[in-house]
Amino acid sequence: MPTPVQPCLPGLSQPAEHCARWFSTQGCVVREGKVCSVFVGGLLLGRYSTEELGPRNVLLCLLSQDRAMHKGRLAEAFEVSVETLRLLRQCWEREGLESVWRRRAGGSKEKLTTQDKERIEALFAAGVGVTEVQQRVGASLGVSLRSVERLRTAWRARREETPEKAPAAPLLLPAQGDQGGEDAAPEAPVEEAAPTGKAAAPVQEVMDLLEDAAAPSTTQPPSEALAAPELAPAQTPAPLPAGEAPCDEAAPVSSAAQVQHVGTWLLLCVVHALGLYGEAWRLAQGVLPTRVLRVALDAFVMAVALGQRCVEGVRRLGTPSAPLLLRTPQVPSASWVRWRLGQFAQQQRGASWLMAMAQRYIRRAGANAAEQQEPAVFYIDNHLRPYRGKHTVRKGWRMQDKRAVPGCSDYYVHDEEGRPLWRINVPEHSPLTDWLLPLARRLREALGPDQRLLLCFDRAGAHAEQMAALRTEGVEFVTYERKPYPALPASAFGPPLRFREETVRLCEAPRKNLRKGRGRVRRISVLFSDGKQINLLAVSTQPPLWLLQVMVGRWCQENSFKYAGERWGQDQLDGRRVEPYPDKALIPNPARRRLDAALRLLRAREGQALRMLAPLAPSDPRRADLERDLQEARAMQEQLLALRPSLPTHAPVDQTELNGELVRHTEEYKLALDTIRIACANAESELAAFLAPRLPRAAEAKKALSNLLAAPGQVQAASEHITVTLQPAATPAEQRAFASFLTDLDAWNLTLPADPRPLRFRIQT
Repeated sequence: MPTPVQPCLPGLSQPAEHCARWFSTQGCVVREGKVCSVFVGGLLLGRYSTEELGPRNVLLCLLSQDRAMHKGRLAEAFEVSVETLRLLRQCWEREGLESVWRRRAGGSKEKLTTQDKERIEALFAAGVGVTEVQQRVGASLGVSLRSVERLRTAWRARREETPEKAPAAPLLLPAQGDQGGEDAAPEAPVEEAAPTGKAAAPVQEVMDLLEDAAAPSTTQPPSEALAAPELAPAQTPAPLPAGEAPCDEAAPVSSAAQVQHVGTWLLLCVVHALGLYGEAWRLAQGVLPTRVLRVALDAFVMAVALGQRCVEGVRRLGTPSAPLLLRTPQVPSASWVRWRLGQFAQQQRGASWLMAMAQRYIRRAGANAAEQQEPAVFYIDNHLRPYRGKHTVRKGWRMQDKRAVPGCSDYYVHDEEGRPLWRINVPEHSPLTDWLLPLARRLREALGPDQRLLLCFDRAGAHAEQMAALRTEGVEFVTYERKPYPALPASAFGPPLRFREETVRLCEAPRKNLRKGRGRVRRISVLFSDGKQINLLAVSTQPPLWLLQVMVGRWCQENSFKYAGERWGQDQLDGRRVEPYPDKALIPNPARRRLDAALRLLRAREGQALRMLAPLAPSDPRRADLERDLQEARAMQEQLLALRPSLPTHAPVDQTELNGELVRHTEEYKLALDTIRIACANAESELAAFLAPRLPRAAEAKKALSNLLAAPGQVQAASEHITVTLQPAATPAEQRAFASFLTDLDAWNLTLPADPRPLRFRIQT
């Protein structure tokens, strides 16, 4: 048996300099300055310096050989990426352990010298475009067009920050981020907001920000950097360079024998009917020309209709028929779309746009509920967007991972059918109880005083104070009761009732006492056929079975979170610009958390020593080392417990080691993109509900619809209408369903956004 080795735990006098990262229940990496110690089961496996990567690489490879080891947690504990771990394992398998020891961090040498950059920036100052600069200078230096674009972005940012610059809105272009690939979120061209110098925006501050959501913007339009060049006729037009804008109004639709992706026009027309374009043009007055914003919106809507989850997907529209598809002589690049949408999103227009569209969705849901003479049902819950970049952001609980991860919490409001209506980003991860009443008030304002309102939320909001406040505001609600609550005998329940696919029994007595003079609420106990009991708490006059149906239907919101991430890119970062976290904002104290982690490690060490001592005889020579180890663990625990009262659980950012490191992402650009995503999700839901009864499998309506949206087709432009004949990939049964669906869809009187005529839009197969 190996002799237990005393682990180098976080220091007692300077606990802030240490960190313990766990990669399994028994293994962790303890950092002390630049030295990291690796422990497994309380035993020291090895040490390495952060400046010498050979020992680290070997330890990583050894631990990764365990098939039960979670590779993601292992990489996180050793502060490397999963890809780095994968490459190390491949290197070991090919060349042996010595090659892993010699392996060093990669990186390429910068191609451009300071003189080269100054030469290129001089050409920018003279008004030379990106393409010409790359041809004149970049080609000889081995620099790509994309690299030249990034240089111009940085040059413009420096120029705009100078005090001599006129106060016009900047022409922001995206910068290269730390992540790549088609699905990676591009740099958001959003102006960075200045730090507030106070705690993270409280709930009421965020709600007050939405008071003027419908007011038009008064921001003055920026000047154009470059005029649109005249392109020679070509079969496939070149993408529009960043900084250049389409020069025409929405061109009249002309006939064509074959147009790629023309099925996306269907989604385009429906989001236009929902009011997306009208609200955008109202907010863009004095900021962007309608024709410019229309092209940017069209491009992004079409890209997400094709399954591209971020702005980079605009590149998939670059086909020979793209000018007719986009109704513009030039194909916009992804950089140009980012730039224009970023310009539009500035000055809170992203939040205003989102709120204006939310009011439309809410009023529509209220009108549908009024027809049924029932309360308008809205689901409220949070969803954490994980962040895996290089910045330090606050952590929040992510249910999928069963742990706290870096990211931003979004609070969503969905209707009864699971359609997203509204979201608010909360980087400080405040609880659901803080948001229930403000969101209810906003919903009430949008619905009007005469419409009944019922909120449905999970146990996180089922606290007495919040439930009493909702009842006082006249808001109906239903939620799960938090345990513990008494299990009722079977004799207390009523007769069996058919509910979905099973039988349930209900009991409504006794009512739930909220205590402290808050009164009582309805308590509905539900007994399922397998003997499981759940309790619902409600303030509503609706029947118990109706409330149970609403509560169980809350899973439509959870399913919507998953689907929106996969289909629409809801979890995309989009904007990578950050701002410092407010200095006085209270955050969990990192020093306290490390101290608590060290205590857990010491208690585990104590327990292991006791377990190893138990079976040993008093004369066993191994007892001396184990008893010494036990006493040391207990002594260190006493020292840490004495230090614990001096370290509060929460502290202001400027009083922690995260001062100057903790940041949060600016959200205006993402709010604008998410407004488009929510509109597309609602448009798809409308179309899928209209298509589903005609399909052999109604549950596959959205999947079949995606084939229709991606279909090519023939365009015929007449004097009174536009006819599109689609050629979707479909079975004969789906073809018949499409034909019936599109024929009946003609009654919707759809038109294309900004059509100068406008013409009725008809689709057939």
